[in-house]
Amino acid sequence: MRESDEYLLLYVGGADVNSSNWKPMMVKGRMKPTPFKSHYDLTWYDSMMVPMDDDTFSMVDDEMILTLKFPVYRSQLRFYKR
Repeated sequence: MRESDEYLLLYVGGADVNSSNWKPMMVKGRMKPTPFKSHYDLTWYDSMMVPMDDDTFSMVDDEMILTLKFPVYRSQLRFYKR
C-alpha cells in the first residue's frame, strides 16, 4: 500500500510469537525510496513490534520479486505475486 512517499507492508496473518497483539492490516514494514531505482530503505517491525532499521533495505527486481534484506542478521525474505 502506498502512503505519501513510502510503501507500507501490511500484516495479514500467521504470527507465532506475540500473535495476540498482531491484527490483520497492521503495518509490518515501511519502504522509503532511495536515489537508486527500485531500491528502498526498510523499517521492519519484529514480532514484538520493535522497529528494525539497522542496515535493512529492500528492492524490487525486473521480475517483480520483492526482497527484504537484513544484513546484520544474515537473512532475507522474498515475495512474489501469483
